[in-house]
Amino acid sequence: MADFKKKRLILILIVVGVVIGVIVVGFFSFFNRDKHILDGPGMVYDPTYDITGCSYYSGGGMENSYISYEMTVDDDQIVTIVYTSKKADEVSETEKTVTVPYSAITQIRDICRECGTLGWKELPTTELLIDDAPTTSITIRFRDDFITIRDSHILPEKGKDFFTRIYDVFETNSEQGVE
Repeated sequence: MADFKKKRLILILIVVGVVIGVIVVGFFSFFNRDKHILDGPGMVYDPTYDITGCSYYSGGGMENSYISYEMTVDDDQIVTIVYTSKKADEVSETEKTVTVPYSAITQIRDICRECGTLGWKELPTTELLIDDAPTTSITIRFRDDFITIRDSHILPEKGKDFFTRIYDVFETNSEQGVE
């Protein structure tokens, strides 16, 4: 009889130990997961991973000068930036293509996450529009869709420096290309 009580006590301690172990492991794994990785049931899909390109355009107006950056990611995960510019007094445009590190598209994705860009499909616009003024726009391309943000849009508070941050990514990476 005493042997049966010992075995029962050992079995209860093992079950309690396993339950406590599962709770502890679950607790730490819940707070230690990367919320941007889709790796199992219940994980949240992050649409910013579908970003396949981004473009920045600033120009137009009476002077008809502009600069344009176009970043694309191909199927082999190679990121290129095409820089195009034209000054008001020039007839032809200047174009430069450079391959950049993959971290360039990661920087764009991080900015989009931080600013909440995915929710900007129907932004209000300012009522003050000047017909001959230059304009600035950024287009974020996904696999099956795109979002265009113009300087005439009223951005949420989190996105006040969105244009500057995207421009800085293009400027920095096009100067430090890997080729």
